[in-house]
Amino acid sequence: MNTSKLIPVGHKILVLPDKVEQTTESGIITTVGEKLKQEELAQTEGVLVAIGNNAWSDQKEPWAKVGDRVIFAKYAGQNREGRDGKLYRILNDLDIGAVILGEEHE
Repeated sequence: MNTSKLIPVGHKILVLPDKVEQTTESGIITTVGEKLKQEELAQTEGVLVAIGNNAWSDQKEPWAKVGDRVIFAKYAGQNREGRDGKLYRILNDLDIGAVILGEEHE
């Protein structure tokens, strides 16, 4: 599942944020430069791709697993392009605010 070649360490986790697209009324997907980039940085949902070796170690048990769809803090973490060309977010484990049930990524 982790095609990014990025491995989080310590309390860090790796999330693939949902892609932000703008669609015209006729269904054409467009990009709007800087505005779209700002919206992507503000994205707050995605798929948990990898978990660092100490993530949630100070908790009774981890509350998310690889493949879960999660909600995370707006603008949290670092953005980094993976070797697969996708933009990932490296977050602290506690930046995950919720797991979205019934929407596991396959």
